[in-house]
Amino acid sequence: SNADGKLFLLSDQNLDVFQYHVDDESVTWEKSTMRSWLNGYGAEENTGGDSGYDYTNDNFIDTAFSDKEQGVIADTAVVNNDNPDFGTEGGENTTDKIFLLSIDEAWNSSYFADDNSRKGTNTAYVADGGKIAGDTYGVGAADYWWLRSPGYNANIAAYVLTYGGMDLDGGRKVDNNMNAVRPAFNLNLNSVLFTSAAVR
Repeated sequence: SNADGKLFLLSDQNLDVFQYHVDDESVTWEKSTMRSWLNGYGAEENTGGDSGYDYTNDNFIDTAFSDKEQGVIADTAVVNNDNPDFGTEGGENTTDKIFLLSIDEAWNSSYFADDNSRKGTNTAYVADGGKIAGDTYGVGAADYWWLRSPGYNANIAAYVLTYGGMDLDGGRKVDNNMNAVRPAFNLNLNSVLFTSAAVR
């Protein structure tokens, strides 16, 4: 979408493999290790391990974007609604640069016309298991990808199926290593954008 000077973008392929949360425990998007890893947050922002995991020096945003590119990624008010079918609590809303889509966003017909358009295919890096050497399908194959919404209980997170539909059983364990990551963010159109020299 393009509104209020911001362009809402989702990666066109599965870009990495990471657990929604590193431990099999009740967690919301706010306290997940996925959120911390995507944005480079410190241990105080998540509940992974005994005292949280520090992702300030090992994270997605610093690997994927230069400092200048990060400067044009807007801080987004991320709404974390409860699961619409099971009522599982979505937790507190957050403010993040990088985030995953929610169930509501994944169902939005303005973003995806049908199941086929929702399919996420693997890059070579994801096919090789990504950051956590996860169990994924081959290059160019459609694969499962995480959403930020909870599933049928608090240690389950929602995800999109290989054919682009939604998991009708309510999600997967948060520490599952088989789901890919399709990050989303809002680009600030009022900032200087990425440019390249014209080639003739």
